[in-house]
Parts: sequence; C-alpha cells; structure tokens
Amino acid sequence: GVIYTANDTSVSVQGCNETCTGASVTIPSTMIVGGNSLPVTSVATNNWTQTGRIASLTIPSSVTSIGGYFNGKDIVSIVFAPNSGVTVIPDAAFSSMSSLTSITLPDRVQVIGHYAFKYDSNLRSIVLPDTITTIGSGGVFDGTGFTSLNVPTSLVTIGSGAFQGKNFGALVMPPNVTTIGDSAFRNSNITSLTLNSQVTSIASNAFALNQLTSVTLPPSLQTIGSRAFSNNLIASV
Repeated sequence: GVIYTANDTSVSVQGCNETCTGASVTIPSTMIVGGNSLPVTSVATNNWTQTGRIASLTIPSSVTSIGGYFNGKDIVSIVFAPNSGVTVIPDAAFSSMSSLTSITLPDRVQVIGHYAFKYDSNLRSIVLPDTITTIGSGGVFDGTGFTSLNVPTSLVTIGSGAFQGKNFGALVMPPNVTTIGDSAFRNSNITSLTLNSQVTSIASNAFALNQLTSVTLPPSLQTIGSRAFSNNLIASV
C-alpha cells in the first residue's frame, strides 16, 4: 500500500511499498487516519519511495500539490485524474524517468517547471492542456522520445529551450505570448512563423536553425536577442 504522512487535516503520500511492484496503483482521494477520514492533498512533496517498477500510477483529483521526487523513478505510466487540483508541475518533477511511456497531465495545470520532462527517453507523446501559461527553461522536453508537440493557446511565457528540437512546420504563436526565451524553438523544423501582436521579447537563438524564408516582426516587439533567426533562409527581417 501507499506510504504516507498525515496531520490533523490532510494526508501526504510519499511512496508505495513492495505490494505496488508491477502493479497499477491508484492513490486514494481519502484515507482513514486515527479514525478520521482525511483528504489526500499532496504527493511526493518530501520524498517518493518505491520498490521495483510501478506499471501505472493514478493521482486523484483531491491532490493540489506534487513535489519533484518522481525524478528518476521507475514508473511506466502516470495519470492525473480529471478535475485535478494540481496547477504547478515543479522543476524536474518527472525528469530522467527512462521507463515513463505516457503521462496525462492535470487538466488545470498552469505552470510547467524547468527541466520537468527532460531525458524521458521513452516518453512517446504528451498533450499540453490549453490552461498552461508558463513553460520553464532548461529544455523541458529535451531527450524525450517524441518530436511532435502542441503549443497551448493559453501560453504567456516560453522559457529557454522549451520546444527546441521538436517538429512544427507552420507555427502560429498563441495570442497572449509576451516572452520567448533563448533557443525556445531552435532547430524545430519551422517552415513558416506567424508572430502574435503581444510579444515583447525574443531572446537569442530563439528561432535559429529553422527553415524560415521570411518573418514579420510585430510593433509590440521591444527586444530581440542576437542570432534570434540565424541559420534560416531569410534574406531580410
């Protein structure tokens, strides 16, 4: 069963014992502690302990916060239940999980932290909900097993290296994006780019090493970094 800590009002799940090895594990939304039924509100916030591989892990909608301690753990599939209360995926939360092949993100998530899925070499796809406003830096999806990735329409801030190396073709920037980080779309096979009317900052190498033949910069743009569009097919900007 699950390993947990509890206080007077809630339960935090911090692992799963040997009975979870090879199993499909659903963390309960409530647990009886000292005769009281308490909600499970957090997972892996201080630690995550397991013995052997977990086939699948379902995190209930009662959970409002997760920690970064799944990093490197041997879990094949992770599912956040519908109407999840989790709005932030912490830095490096699911990075270096070589067994991870699928993950269903919280449907209300707003922030994806730095390095969150980096080096998940067997992760074949991921769908980013149209609730995400911020994607962190450090190549969040570098070293994953997929090349196609959607860009949420809700995005405001795109961190450095966020989408580098993926395959976009024609890219339309979401309407509320203001900041595009270093190398954010570097080497992403972009053949055409439509920038939005809100973007104020494009960092160095943001769109380098693509297939662009032209680009129109919006009046809102205040700063543009060095080599932002280098190694494309653009005659002039």
